[in-house]
Amino acid sequence: MNAEMQVDTSRWPERYACLESRMFDTLLLQTAIDPALPERSPLPAAAWEALYHWTQRLYWLLSREPQRLMKELHQDDAYDLQCPGPSHGKPNLRRDMRKSLAAVLKLLRLLWNAADQAAPENGALRLQVGALPTKQQAALLAETGLKYADGHLFEGSWPGMFSALRELTKQPDGFVRFGRGYYDAECTGMETLFYCFSGEPAAFERLVGWLRENGFHYWPVLDCSEVHDLESCRIAYAKNIDGKQTPGGFYDRAHIGFSAEFNAQHSFPASYSLTIQNPKQILGGFGALPETVQKFIIAHHARCTGCGFCTQRFKNKAMKPAAITVEYGGGRYSLCPTLNYVYGYRWWGLDDALADGLIAYLGYMDKEFCAL
Repeated sequence: MNAEMQVDTSRWPERYACLESRMFDTLLLQTAIDPALPERSPLPAAAWEALYHWTQRLYWLLSREPQRLMKELHQDDAYDLQCPGPSHGKPNLRRDMRKSLAAVLKLLRLLWNAADQAAPENGALRLQVGALPTKQQAALLAETGLKYADGHLFEGSWPGMFSALRELTKQPDGFVRFGRGYYDAECTGMETLFYCFSGEPAAFERLVGWLRENGFHYWPVLDCSEVHDLESCRIAYAKNIDGKQTPGGFYDRAHIGFSAEFNAQHSFPASYSLTIQNPKQILGGFGALPETVQKFIIAHHARCTGCGFCTQRFKNKAMKPAAITVEYGGGRYSLCPTLNYVYGYRWWGLDDALADGLIAYLGYMDKEFCAL
């Protein structure tokens, strides 16, 4: 990444000059830290690097001067980390956030469609009559080093980028790879994003190393937002409890694992999660668990608050909560067997103690539930 475009993740959460700057900066953050080139390509590496650096340049310019693309700017805001409700008391915020992302996607789609329809000739893409850039879009493209003239877009400062874009149009997920700057099959650069945000990168690196060494399958998801607008991405390390891998995604089978998600809507965008199975069995046999697993559960597992979540499906109002009481360190704890199973565990950073606990808990579940 160009030195002037480096983003210091330690500054989060922070305030921006406007909401639009925040959203464009999160796009910059979510792109690959360094260009990850495809394993096999007929094009030289310089073509892919040109496409990558152009994408970085676009997001960097917009994060500093969002008015280049947006006619209306809004006061900066974001959702709190815990996100307690559907609109979180800010019913218009999600809509305003997505306006910025939609504007960028519209611009990217203009280039994408042109590359999809015909190969570039002499460093230029021919644009269709009904798909020409507006004056504002043309001016922004010029600032990024692309020139529009006579129905053609010239790659100018970025030789080879249109040829790389043309190659991406042949891939099923090519457009999101274009928007993210990930061109390799594994999208391994996504790990770097969560490494930087983890708080203690060494703890994240150690945890990920253990997951890979112990057969947890790596699943990158370049766009996991509900409207597919590049507002969020995820990586996961999963192992199915039936021992089989699931082509295309790990949600098709019951699994255990660790994941990290970046969500541009949150005041601190990166979160880290644990997925468990068979919580009633685990909590029911709490006394026989390894001490390290017991310690982790007491520190992080949800307590029963009498919220009614576990009994809401039953018509019998006399149904008692499903809480399981365990004893640890001289105390008694009423633990919920439902919430962490349905919603997982979530943290906004890692440290050595948490990494140790995750390794211990996942190691226990791997031995108990995943061994064939």
